[in-house]
Amino acid sequence: MALRSSLSGAVAVLLITLAAVSAHAADGPVEQEKEREMTLFAFIYRPGPAWIEGKPMQEQALGPHVEFMQRLQDEGRLLVAGPLLETNGGIAVVRAKDKREADGLLAGDPAVTSGIFLADAHSWYLAFGAGTPVGAAN
Repeated sequence: MALRSSLSGAVAVLLITLAAVSAHAADGPVEQEKEREMTLFAFIYRPGPAWIEGKPMQEQALGPHVEFMQRLQDEGRLLVAGPLLETNGGIAVVRAKDKREADGLLAGDPAVTSGIFLADAHSWYLAFGAGTPVGAAN
């Protein structure tokens, strides 16, 4: 139950942040068209078999994961990401053409391939956000 509560809180913060980010993401018609062709996916991370119990997240071997996230951001795929504060895990929202592509991206995450994290990709729809009427964000 505590995990569900912390995930709900994290998702609420994520929605607000994503609304602010997506409001400024497109610079023109070409970028807007590319965004419409992509679907949003939430990557939900949790500790995997290689997670070292008793060590905080900043002491786990997550350097390659951070580089992976930076690459996704540089490609314009990563909208927001960050750790869950009450649990060892995190959330990232990315753009992909479909579930298969999202699963492929997640499968290439070094934190997943090394077993530090287990993760799932969930298709996600931005229904509302900061300053946007409910249902008008997408």
